[in-house]
Amino acid sequence: MTPIEASDIKAANQGDAEAQYNLGNFYFTGQGVNKNYTVAVKWFRKAAEQGHPLAQFMLGQCYDNGFGVIEDENKAAEWYGKAAVQGVSAAQYNLAVCYILRQGVAKDYVQAQMWLKIAEANGNIDKSSLARMLTSKMSKEVIAEAEVRASEWMDTKQAESNVEQRLS
Repeated sequence: MTPIEASDIKAANQGDAEAQYNLGNFYFTGQGVNKNYTVAVKWFRKAAEQGHPLAQFMLGQCYDNGFGVIEDENKAAEWYGKAAVQGVSAAQYNLAVCYILRQGVAKDYVQAQMWLKIAEANGNIDKSSLARMLTSKMSKEVIAEAEVRASEWMDTKQAESNVEQRLS
């Protein structure tokens, strides 16, 4: 990212979700401004509430780690979930971890395995030790169910994407 500019602030204040996300990142990383997690959360939330997937993921990260907010695993899982369904592979992976560790959601190895498979399909493949640990706790039938769910989810998302492309 480049240093913060007046046009970024103006666009963010006018409701531009991408500009809001970018301002959140500036404050989160301290690039061009003093690092301020509380202000970063303010901008991430504005963008996230408009459906910006990366802002949703970052808001989940903030709640997960207590950056600028009180740690809240329920809100972390909620925001990871919103970003995950929009295709953010890191959010998909983190949501899987939430299901494994029962952080903000009920422990559910099938859901965890499903999200790990989806994250892997979206390029998040460096987490194989977690997948191996998880599958060691599951029967072959349960693993198969998770793989079917993941495949169905990805097929549905692909079909939705195809419809959107035809409409645009």
